Amino acid sequence: MLHIVAQNYRARSHPASAPAMRAATIPPAVVKQRAMPKSPLISAHQRPAIRSRGGAWPVIVLLALAPLWLLGIFDRGLWTPDEPREADIAWRMSQQTDHAIPHLADAPFLEKPPLTYWLSAAATTLFGDSAGMARLPNLLYAVIVALAIGTLAFDMAGRGAAVIAALAAGSALLAYRVAIWLAPDAALLAGCAVALLGTYRGYTASSHVRKLSGYTLMHAGAAFGFMAKSAPGWLVPALVLGIAAGARVGGNAVRASGAGGDTRARPLHGTSHRLGCRA
Repeated sequence: MLHIVAQNYRARSHPASAPAMRAATIPPAVVKQRAMPKSPLISAHQRPAIRSRGGAWPVIVLLALAPLWLLGIFDRGLWTPDEPREADIAWRMSQQTDHAIPHLADAPFLEKPPLTYWLSAAATTLFGDSAGMARLPNLLYAVIVALAIGTLAFDMAGRGAAVIAALAAGSALLAYRVAIWLAPDAALLAGCAVALLGTYRGYTASSHVRKLSGYTLMHAGAAFGFMAKSAPGWLVPALVLGIAAGARVGGNAVRASGAGGDTRARPLHGTSHRLGCRA
């Protein structure tokens, strides 16, 4: 106690040495507590090590969501108004010789691209013509959405965020309805999820190889979504990239204007100081 009082007395007597004395008297534990908290986001160079420790989360997510998907996709008939029409188009696609253009009631159906009808036709050809088999590709779409959104959250914030995000993407009411419904929306959602994952990885990558792989994944997901339901497949990643680029440009402009404001303020501050001293 007397030692601390003596140090305080010397600090008041010699102000120049006071900061060094204060720094010397602060315990290391207090300095560690005052350190800035770490960001929850994971930097690009940390991802490989963290991925090696969190590889079990996809199994947890798939086991948790599998009953919902299996019940909604295979344990019911065709629901109006969309599913009977989509099932008829898929069945005709499996029967016709020209698979480039879908047909509805022997008339070309040009409202949507043919990807989902190709996959549903292949499923009914291999496993039989039934409502459940026509929706078999929906199981693949649902798995892609959950794993893509979970991987995106894992890259950003780790294993816990991956599980929560994947479960939410697979069980939220609107997303679940899209996943089990016989319509191109399920494939579009899968393509958009993959495109978002690739956009994030390409935009935040630190090396050219990672940027290339990320943006390649983005284009693959966007192409899949485009072949499912046309323009919305490209719209989602394009909007995300546009917003991110605009935010970066705006941030740079704000920082530049702030730096310019500081340099302009210094002469004014010095002039006012000198005028005050003359007065």
